Formats: sequence, C-alpha cells, structure tokens
Amino acid sequence: SIQGDALNAPQSLELSGKGVTAFSLTAAIPEAQVVMGTNSANFDVLATSRFNFAGQIQLSCDGGAPVSCVFDPPMIHAGQKSLLVVGNLKGSQAGQISFDAEGQTENQRVRLPLAVAISDFSLSSDTSSLTVGRDNSASFQVRVSPAGGFSHPVSLACTGIPVSATCTVSPSEVTLNGITSSIAVVTVSFSSRA
Repeated sequence: SIQGDALNAPQSLELSGKGVTAFSLTAAIPEAQVVMGTNSANFDVLATSRFNFAGQIQLSCDGGAPVSCVFDPPMIHAGQKSLLVVGNLKGSQAGQISFDAEGQTENQRVRLPLAVAISDFSLSSDTSSLTVGRDNSASFQVRVSPAGGFSHPVSLACTGIPVSATCTVSPSEVTLNGITSSIAVVTVSFSSRA
C-alpha cells in the first residue's frame, strides 16, 4: 500500500500481485491406488528450483485424521527426493482421500495436491508376461478378489491391444460375493493381417 499526505490526503493505492516461488514440489504419480484394507501408500516427492534455490525445505502434509503422513527425510533441498508414506488407511472406505503435501521455507509455502484411491476389489494373475506368435492365441486367468466385503458385479474388458490383435474376456462380468475370488479367462489372438 502506498499512502501520500498531499492535499486532500490521505490518499492510498493498494497493490497486489502473485510472486514466483523459489521452488516447486512434484510427484511422479500424484494418485496412489490401493485396495481396501491396505494400511499405507507411498509417494516420491521431488523438490525442484528454476532459480538455484539452496535453502532447506521442511516437508509436511495435511492428510487429516485418521490418515497420517511421514516424510523420509523430512527436510530436503532442491534436486532431492523424499519418500512420503501415508498411513492409517486400513479403516478407510472405498473412494478417494485427497490431501496436500507442503514444502515450507522461512518465506514461502508450496502445496502439492495428492490423492489415494481406495478400491474395493483387486485384479491379479499368475501370468506376468505372454508371448503370442502370428496366427496364434494364448490364454491366461485373471483373479478378481473382493476387499472389505465388496459384493457387486465387476465388468472386465481388454484395453490397449495392438491393431492386429483381438482380446476377449470370459466371462465379461463377474459378481463378487464379498468373500471369495472369481476367475475370468483372457484370450489374446494375433492375425497375420498385412
């Protein structure tokens, strides 16, 4: 604010603006995916600076009760990473928990929005990779497991397959009973189309 004492004083002029922060925080994966009943989720938080900022950055977060967060290490410099462990998730319901990781220096505070998505079922397979030759097909099983008593239908489909491939899932929908897993068979076929 600028004030003057000239004739008809006091006169004032309000100034405002948005400064540029000396550092920023990023996370390679800003939303962690966990299955209901999992107790923690991890984030790698990186501090960067366009201005060669050399000060220490104190890290914290506002996950809120009952969620907790612990940074290791709790203080970093630009160019360094800290592992953020968000804990006490075990009692959380399916959905999303959103919070901010914060980096604070003597003069600035920077927020990084993060989230943990909690699902009520999981997918798994004993097959980690599959090689399918031209004009051939291969199948593998996918296990759909409920979490937290989830007892609803789950639709299954293939995505991201190459143009010369087809993929089917049988059955394309399983209904979970809240206790036991269901199995679906995924079949991938390749043709010799030109």
